[in-house]
Amino acid sequence: MSKQAKDCKSNLIKGGGRAFILSLLFHTGFVTLAMSMIVFVIPVKSEKKFVPAPSIKLPKIPREKVKVPTRRPSKPRMVKRISTSLNTMAFSKYSFPELVKGKMNIELGEDVEAFSFLEVPDIEEGALFGQMESTGNDFSGRLYDVKRWRNGHFNSIRGEEIKRGTPDTFRTIIYRYIKQGWKQSVISKYYRSQKLYTTHFCFPAVPSSMAADQFGVPETEGYFFFMKYSGQLVFPRDITFRFWCTANSFGMVQVNGKEVLVAGWEMHVKFFDWWEPVESVWNTQYVLSDRWMAPSDWITLKAGVPVPMNVLIGNRGHNAVSFVLLVEEKGKKYPTRSIGGPLLPIFKTEELSQDMLDQIMNFLPADEANLTNGPIFRTF
Repeated sequence: MSKQAKDCKSNLIKGGGRAFILSLLFHTGFVTLAMSMIVFVIPVKSEKKFVPAPSIKLPKIPREKVKVPTRRPSKPRMVKRISTSLNTMAFSKYSFPELVKGKMNIELGEDVEAFSFLEVPDIEEGALFGQMESTGNDFSGRLYDVKRWRNGHFNSIRGEEIKRGTPDTFRTIIYRYIKQGWKQSVISKYYRSQKLYTTHFCFPAVPSSMAADQFGVPETEGYFFFMKYSGQLVFPRDITFRFWCTANSFGMVQVNGKEVLVAGWEMHVKFFDWWEPVESVWNTQYVLSDRWMAPSDWITLKAGVPVPMNVLIGNRGHNAVSFVLLVEEKGKKYPTRSIGGPLLPIFKTEELSQDMLDQIMNFLPADEANLTNGPIFRTF
């Protein structure tokens, strides 16, 4: 290679190096300038304002209490069990004084202490005097405490002394109530309990406090109070019958606006002199529970035709209260009880449950009344 060519190549190499360096400097400066001009913008999120949803008008649906018919089981178990597994209190456990034949008057001293000799089994919780719910074919009843006004305050009757055979305000109030046609206004001013519903009137002798407990008024003292039941008396076929009743202190039955029965202690029955029995009560020789039985007038019902019926059970001052209502169909023969008199069925509007039968048999002496057979006063 000639010297001229070598010089030209050397100059070319030197020029290329300068150009590269200049280019590198130019681009570096350009990048630096460009980076210095970059603006970083950080977006700021704006807070969103709450906008409530438009109100919606809901349609008004009328509220109506759903009425569900309730019916407690009332069909008793097989008769075989009833007859073979009765948990009854033996009649011998009741210690009665000597009864004078042909008289209802038993020498027991003063009224208040008349039943201090009566021994009763242990009291268990139950509903002997009625349930809280109606079956639709029953009698509704309340307990009225004549010693207190409607607001619960005691009145002057509370302090009255109970004397045998003498008039008193309690019986006078009952007398006026019956004579005025069982008018509610006569007794509405007195303290009353919640309602109970019963399908029978088989209340053997129990402590008077037990009745107050079951009606929800345990604070009621055991004297000067009464229970009043109302309902419809109806039968599916024509029937003529009469009631037999025992009561302590006294009990009354009105059917279709007419008083057909007054039962109880002789001194009370004679006080209510507006009722004259068809047959003499004083010649009755049949004992049931703790008292003598008394028959009612004969009653005739047409098939399926209901008539109003009222029942009043009064407690003047005894330690025990009872009211048992039996039914005798006219012309029908009944077996004889071991203690005398016919074995009659109890009055009922439904077949009694086993629980109810057990409660009754805890207090009712055995074989004094038929609890499972007999007519059922309903339309079917």
